[in-house]
Amino acid sequence: TFDGFTISGSFNCGGLIGHDAVKNPQEMKIEGCSSTANGITVIGGHFDEYSSDSERFRNGIGSLVGMTFWCRPYIDGKTTTSDVSEIKVHKVSTFYTAEAGGVNAGGLIGYSGTGAEIKNIRLVGANDDSVIGAPNALNAAGFIAFAQLRKTDATDNDSSQSIILENCTLYHLSVQAKRSAAGLYGRSWNSQWSVKYININNCAVIGEKGKHEIRAYGNSTDNVHDC
Repeated sequence: TFDGFTISGSFNCGGLIGHDAVKNPQEMKIEGCSSTANGITVIGGHFDEYSSDSERFRNGIGSLVGMTFWCRPYIDGKTTTSDVSEIKVHKVSTFYTAEAGGVNAGGLIGYSGTGAEIKNIRLVGANDDSVIGAPNALNAAGFIAFAQLRKTDATDNDSSQSIILENCTLYHLSVQAKRSAAGLYGRSWNSQWSVKYININNCAVIGEKGKHEIRAYGNSTDNVHDC
């Protein structure tokens, strides 16, 4: 259990893992983690108008994992005493205020370069103004903001091909971004690097009218803005 703290930094930030850059991937397994009393705040950022697209996209902040490039995250909330773990969130957002702010804000994972598998998690807003992302965040989503393949020649049975979300709920949390905003999974890379399989089973996004939103704040000059 991890609870009642704030993590902040200038780039990749996560409640458990900030940035995994190991080039000989083995395993990233997170099981039975919860935060139910006071909740979590993670504030990170990426910066400026002079970055290339790849630099802007390859960063992340999340309540569990900020950015992982080589290890595919496996997150399961099931324990010996409960079928689902609850993670309470105050805010997963950026400190950067300028229009050019570029960060991938995920309720659990900001950025993954190898797909991801998440099961049995209930992500809950700590209060009415709890939020994932911000109007100037690049991309944001309830569980995974951004994900891609590890390599373009991945075979059909390569686990990095897939995003799997099973028995997950986003409850009373707003999601805000400039480009792509979503309740579960936000965005992939271009067609060459996109994950090939997305499997979502028994998941829900629940909010209250007038209090919670999933919104992309982009304008007509942006390349893409969707939700």
